[in-house]
Amino acid sequence: MILSCHSRLAGLGWQPPSGIEAEKGQREMTKRIGFIGIGLMGHGMAKNLMEKGFSVTTTAHRNRAPLEDLLGHGAAEAASYKEVAERSDIVFICVTGAP
Repeated sequence: MILSCHSRLAGLGWQPPSGIEAEKGQREMTKRIGFIGIGLMGHGMAKNLMEKGFSVTTTAHRNRAPLEDLLGHGAAEAASYKEVAERSDIVFICVTGAP
């Protein structure tokens, strides 16, 4: 069974703010999102969260290009994975399982 993003976040205790359908500039997001793994898939996921009005904090691993793009769209940069976690209410991890 595939759950929607909202259903998954609700399982973590997150509830959409009232008026979620309102203009993104008019709604207030209360959860701070941390994102680890902004490669091919994670970059797009983090960018989509930002476009929906979420505050995203992330860090670069090897390639700074995806990070620079997200910073240009309003993401915050953390110096380490630990800092990403400290500055976030929810942390998404999108990394490969291959060696």
